[in-house]
Amino acid sequence: MKTIINKIEQMDIGVKDWLLAFSGIILIRFLIEAISDPRTSGIISSDPQALIHGLLFYLVATVGSMLIIDYFTKQGIKTANFMIFFLCFMWVAPVLDFILSKGKGFQLAYISDSGLNLVRDFFTFGGPTLYRGATLGIRFELALIFFGLSWFVWQKTKNLKKSIATFVISYVFVFIISALPGIIYTSSSIISGVSMAQNGTPGYITNLISGSNISFNSVRASLIPYSRNEFLEIGFDKLMSQFYFIILSGLLFLWFWRNKKNTLVAILKNSRPERAGHYIILVLLGIWSGYVAGFGRISSWVDTLGIICLVISWYTMWIFSVNLNDLEDLTIDRISNKNRPLVQNTVTEKEMSQSVLIFLCISLLGSWSAGYYPFFMSLVCISASYIYSVSPLRLKLVPIISTFLMALASLASILAGFFFISQNKIFYSFSPLAMFGILVCYTLLFNVKDLKDVEGDRAEDCYTIPVIFGEKRGQKIIGIMFALSFLLLPIFFSDAVLFVLSIPASVIGYILITKYPRKEKSFFILYFVYILLGVILHFPL
Repeated sequence: MKTIINKIEQMDIGVKDWLLAFSGIILIRFLIEAISDPRTSGIISSDPQALIHGLLFYLVATVGSMLIIDYFTKQGIKTANFMIFFLCFMWVAPVLDFILSKGKGFQLAYISDSGLNLVRDFFTFGGPTLYRGATLGIRFELALIFFGLSWFVWQKTKNLKKSIATFVISYVFVFIISALPGIIYTSSSIISGVSMAQNGTPGYITNLISGSNISFNSVRASLIPYSRNEFLEIGFDKLMSQFYFIILSGLLFLWFWRNKKNTLVAILKNSRPERAGHYIILVLLGIWSGYVAGFGRISSWVDTLGIICLVISWYTMWIFSVNLNDLEDLTIDRISNKNRPLVQNTVTEKEMSQSVLIFLCISLLGSWSAGYYPFFMSLVCISASYIYSVSPLRLKLVPIISTFLMALASLASILAGFFFISQNKIFYSFSPLAMFGILVCYTLLFNVKDLKDVEGDRAEDCYTIPVIFGEKRGQKIIGIMFALSFLLLPIFFSDAVLFVLSIPASVIGYILITKYPRKEKSFFILYFVYILLGVILHFPL
């Protein structure tokens, strides 16, 4: 066994291979579980809501366990190698349940007890019922896993206290994520001061789903009529996906902070917060505009979970775009952006490539957890980013079209927020003229990005406006475009009040672009102040 573990630890398992292996293990578990534990509706858990929910649950359990054993063993990436093989024990529970039930199957479920019953469930290793919830197979599987993790820590440390601590902490962690519905209901009852009713967790969760954006953002978007059971299953899948996505994001941050701190810090520093802020603010602006227009509201604290998922998704999407672009722009950056991590060798190309995949997956999981429209809009943003940066198209080399792609990503960001909150899913509920105006104004405005990369763009045959017309004439043209983008916005939005802000903003913007020394951050300050004052002017009383 030691020999096998040593060989596993020495394997060079890339991010893509690890994720594919993990997904394969989980999909096999889903099928075996479907045989052993049919859902209440009688339909196999093959719908995307259930699959993503299950995937996120097991990711949280896996990454959390990796952090626990890494804390005691300091084995780092070796821990991830060990876990991907160890996860095959997940197939034990449904097989054992099927055998013990003589083919009838037991019903796997979250621990939904509340109050003191949760304490009882904790100390009885899952509660008094062996055929529903924490079934016999689940208990055997978990015991096997906890002993396996403790054995691994013992092999690495020869410390009995650490081995026992691993068992206890792992159990506490898995119990919490498995009893999350009951914990949510209990916490809510304590905070609100309302006494807990018998069997109150299912009713409470049902009310959460029905009274939040989940009920129309992720369930009623389909034309297929749902039964009540299907409605609750899909809504529950979405609710738990949001919880687990947020937890997973925190756990992944801790994991890479412990094991790849220098790489993580370099990537985060390189994320250009002001540009990331642009897209995140547009998502929030979309939510605000939908609220102001009366299309929806934030009616439950659950809706806040969806907003957090959107913010994390769009931030990680931006990092994905930056890292992808840096991989393709290495020649340009060696001339114009010598502080980039790839140029300074603080991050290797392999690490950057792996980070692209990681941030892409996080972004897609986050937008999916928020809803159908945000997920579609995130796909549009990702596609625009890929077409912008990567061959064979690599349209960043083509003037106007390159900034149009950025404008398209900006529009998609606004629409993601708008349709997240809007109960009206008809696309033209967002003004077509406003959509066209956003595309035009941002296509003009984004040319300012090319002012600092003239030498590198010229060497790469990237035909930006400063490269085509020369730096001095180019900056004047870009200054006019920048000013024009502010002046056109009130016209497209049919909002004369915005001229109060647009006229001085256009003048200041032109001066900032044509003067020396030129600082890019000053453009963003002007832009963010313009948005802030625009929101204040239109804030509903």
